[in-house]
Amino acid sequence: MVATFLGLGGLLPAISSAAPVAPGYRAFTGFCLALFLVYVGTVVLRISIDTSIFIVVGLAVLGAGRLALIVGRKNGLAQLLVHPVFLLVVGIAVVAQYQGEITYHPYGFDTYANWLIRAKKLWLANDLLAPVTADGGSGYVPGWHLMLMFTAPLFQEFDSLYAIAAPIGIHVVLLAVVYDVAVHWWCSELGGKARDAVVVGWALILVALAGEAAWTLLPTVILAEIPLFYTLIGVFALATMYWHRESSRPAVTLALGLAISAHYLIKKSGLAGIPVGLGLVFAGYALNKSRDSIPLARVVVYVLIAAGPAVISVFAWKLAGVTSTKCVDSLGGLLFSADQYSTAMERIVPLAGDLISATGNYTSGYKFPLTLVALGGVAVGMFEARTRWISV
Repeated sequence: MVATFLGLGGLLPAISSAAPVAPGYRAFTGFCLALFLVYVGTVVLRISIDTSIFIVVGLAVLGAGRLALIVGRKNGLAQLLVHPVFLLVVGIAVVAQYQGEITYHPYGFDTYANWLIRAKKLWLANDLLAPVTADGGSGYVPGWHLMLMFTAPLFQEFDSLYAIAAPIGIHVVLLAVVYDVAVHWWCSELGGKARDAVVVGWALILVALAGEAAWTLLPTVILAEIPLFYTLIGVFALATMYWHRESSRPAVTLALGLAISAHYLIKKSGLAGIPVGLGLVFAGYALNKSRDSIPLARVVVYVLIAAGPAVISVFAWKLAGVTSTKCVDSLGGLLFSADQYSTAMERIVPLAGDLISATGNYTSGYKFPLTLVALGGVAVGMFEARTRWISV
């Protein structure tokens, strides 16, 4: 899956003149593009799921060819070979070879929202909107289901082991784009050497893995909440590229638009991330408009362009009219159902208390060292202008 994402990213414009290859940016944005294209194919164009996936894989092959030309022209092979997008995949393969085949046994709560069951059902029906697929998970936006079954048409079988390729692949490409941001920041903003940037980038990735900043590299469950965080972290990582002098702001805007859409398609609660992402687009252009001579009206146009994939995703699902038989997936449905409203009001106070307590325990206990590092980064940003953008 990582190879597919990287190939799709090869079709996209370079994010910076100083980083024409940027494998992490291309792989992460390629994942977002893959999810959007499969969704558009199945929901908007109403073509079969396996056809949509094969089209995406075909585009990835074309993108891989274009990326190979870019790598050859820019002498980027060495950069690719020491990059997390390559070495993390190789490392996982080596571990699997050394320890034996990686196995995955689904937990009962993996199917709380029918993540595995519904993904397999969609593969068997080969039609996202077929009546036979209607169940308790029908009302959920289908992005995560589509990712879990992405490999099924390629292998002609649905296997839970293949399904975990989705969370593993998305985690790898997230770490890869964070690596790209760190390397670009070291070279462009601090004037450091490229060789030192590799060390800095890998140090950041290894610390993040050791502290499980984005959870474990090999997941133990396939619920949608962790990928939802991956896409949101990716949105913030991509947004930092607005502050680099060599960055192509239209390319950053396109990448953010796809990432915002992916955030929604993973789970409907990703709607809350859409205004956050669009706000970052506006801030990125507004803070650079004097340097780039961009009028405010054009900034607004860029924000609207970034909103395009998310708007298409939201309205396409709304027009599809898919509903769930067991859950209320809209705020209106919750508020205007008397029984559910009274139940929600009875539970909201204890739930809020549990949430605050759990968040406090999590922050003060398990993630306390990372919290200290994060606060240190904010403090440095307050006094050092060159690091302020990344602190934000």
